[in-house]
Amino acid sequence: MVNDWIIKSVIALLFATAAHYGIKKLRNSTRLSQTWSLKPDRIVLTPVLLLIWIFAISYVADILNAHFNLFYLTQDIDRIRDTAVVCTLAWLALRWKKKAEQQWLMQGGYSSHDPGMVHALSKLFTVVIISITVLISLYVLGVNVVPLLAFGGIGAAAVGFAGKDVISNFFGGLMLYVTRPFSEGEEIVLPNENIQGVVENIGWYLTSLRDKEKRPVYLPNSLFSRMFVMNITRVLHRRIFEVFSIQETQIDKVRDLLENINHCLSQLDLIDHKMPKLVVVDRIGGQGLEISMEIYTSKVRVEEYCRVKQEVLFTIMQIFQERGIALSVPQTIVKLGQEKVF
Repeated sequence: MVNDWIIKSVIALLFATAAHYGIKKLRNSTRLSQTWSLKPDRIVLTPVLLLIWIFAISYVADILNAHFNLFYLTQDIDRIRDTAVVCTLAWLALRWKKKAEQQWLMQGGYSSHDPGMVHALSKLFTVVIISITVLISLYVLGVNVVPLLAFGGIGAAAVGFAGKDVISNFFGGLMLYVTRPFSEGEEIVLPNENIQGVVENIGWYLTSLRDKEKRPVYLPNSLFSRMFVMNITRVLHRRIFEVFSIQETQIDKVRDLLENINHCLSQLDLIDHKMPKLVVVDRIGGQGLEISMEIYTSKVRVEEYCRVKQEVLFTIMQIFQERGIALSVPQTIVKLGQEKVF
């Protein structure tokens, strides 16, 4: 006759196996909601399967423990089971957090949910969940966490003093996520370091760029708290500033020239007429008259800006040619004894 403990163990394992395949069959045959909060096929079912096997195996272990009189293992079995349950629930929370992050980014886009802030909150929740899981697991395993926390305070001060650079980079990354001076995919310039590139990744310790030569550049996050950063992608306008020098013998044509340049610029749709537009005689120097031109365009991309600037310069060059005005050429005077050589 088969012993009762064998029958109970087999029944428990058969029940776990049937529940396992039944839940997988339900997941494959049922079309569930696509909302992240109602996605049991994506979030809940796999941890539930693990919980079923945890309880089934612990139940079999209790049966074997009672049959073979291994009562000294009872407490260990309970602790292992409870720890496994805590870790499984933490895994469930992490899966829910990951799906929530993906759903917010897909539905919210860049207008209502900033990707940098979503990633920062996701990492913060990950740290919180793992920290709580570790503390609860240690408590369940019989470890007194109170002295550990007290020692952790002293240890944290020592580690903080020894790794102040690491901590400064960590908080620098946190401030980048909070203040958001730039995001991934945007082009920034650090004038003090003569660095310009596109942001590829903002991590907790460092930020990676790709410069104009397509070389990877890795910058510690604490660097951004000590210097100013220019965000090229968020520029609303670009300025076109040029200085033209004409000879003093053509001063009588300057007034009509300025009016003609202003009229032609007002006809160009490439520049923003709502912004200040300035074409004036700026200085009278040794090389003649200097005419300064300052206009703005809303074309902020480099290739578009260069084409706009090129079109403006071609227009002004044509005006100079139509009026027969030549630009003055810088001259250098070299004195050799009493003679002057130009």
